[in-house]
Amino acid sequence: MREDQNISLPPNDIQPLFEITDYSIYYFSGLVIILTVIFVFLLYLLFLVIKKIKDPEKKQKARYIAIIKDLDWGSSPKESAYLVTLYGRKLANTERSKKLLEEINEKLVSYKYIKHTKRVPIEIRNYVQLFLDVVESE
Repeated sequence: MREDQNISLPPNDIQPLFEITDYSIYYFSGLVIILTVIFVFLLYLLFLVIKKIKDPEKKQKARYIAIIKDLDWGSSPKESAYLVTLYGRKLANTERSKKLLEEINEKLVSYKYIKHTKRVPIEIRNYVQLFLDVVESE
């Protein structure tokens, strides 16, 4: 009987196997969720930074357009001609607007380099307004 008892006991006091609960799937899921939240947050911050970078450009463009629209063509045609040239160059981005600005500058040459100039004709002011319409539609 002694041999039967020895057979049922494991040798060298080795314990039987017991079940270990596996939490690795929960750890992995938690890690994936946390990394996803961090990634989305970083994308949102990147979006905000890009938006802040582009906003000043839009504000500056609107400011230049407002300056050209508010020009006093009657009392200071020479200064108005220079301002249209200066801010027009900053606003002209497309081929069409550059071509319009070039035509306007050719017409304004006679008002830039003369000490006392006459009043700017309505035709040139209409060209400037057309240029502003083109720039605003871009």
